[in-house]
Amino acid sequence: MINQSGYKSENSVVLYGISKVEYSLNGCTPYPMCLKSCANYLGQDVSLDFTMVSTGTAFRLTWDTTSWNGGNIDAMHTFDDPEEVYRLGAEALGRDFDMLARAANTCGVEFISCKKSDNKDDFIRFIKAQIDKGFPCIALGIIGPPEACIITGYRENGAVLLGWNFFQDNQEFASQVKTDESGYYITNKWWENECTLAVISMGEATRPLISTKTILENAVRVMTGRYDKKSGSIYAKGIAAYDEWKKAILNDSEFPPNAVMPILAERIMCHGT
Repeated sequence: MINQSGYKSENSVVLYGISKVEYSLNGCTPYPMCLKSCANYLGQDVSLDFTMVSTGTAFRLTWDTTSWNGGNIDAMHTFDDPEEVYRLGAEALGRDFDMLARAANTCGVEFISCKKSDNKDDFIRFIKAQIDKGFPCIALGIIGPPEACIITGYRENGAVLLGWNFFQDNQEFASQVKTDESGYYITNKWWENECTLAVISMGEATRPLISTKTILENAVRVMTGRYDKKSGSIYAKGIAAYDEWKKAILNDSEFPPNAVMPILAERIMCHGT
């Protein structure tokens, strides 16, 4: 059933009234920001503070031990299993979780237990099934890098998607994006984007919100992460990340006296939150 603020035609359903997500002084971690926006639209009055702590992202500290990697701060690295943070986000809201991931991707991300497919039609069916019921989807990618964003609707039977994305106004992607009167992005190039890794549904709210006890238990897990080189992981987590970060910072060769701005910008990006 379509939410009363939604628009439906023969091959189009768009849910209007979902609040915009963007990088600002109010937040810079996409996934919990998307969760808050979607939850508020669905009638759950939760704050960004709540979605940050309930997903564990407020406590994350991750360092790529192999390179200066601006992506090492991504929410998907909060736990060892990259899909755990997304599952926890939906379940923290008392909602059922479902996720469809691209079976093969060039981003080096391996989702373990969720459903996988490399068929665009499977993704369209997943998205339409949720939007048709009045539920926005959260996706990784769509426009730009594999950060979380919101899908608020579709046109042309799913070939065209609408929503909010943190990179929709970025000049780098302008040729692939149009803007709806509502401000939503409009794109028919979402599948061609190799960084479109997954779509996530939130389902009905059937249980209470996550308990404070569980939030604290998850926080301890995140903050006491370890780094075992024998495991093959390149990411040091939690307290162990400090030691690896210190090694990188103290390596003078990584900070030449006349470093050009792109190098310095890269170093700064690795410390984002």
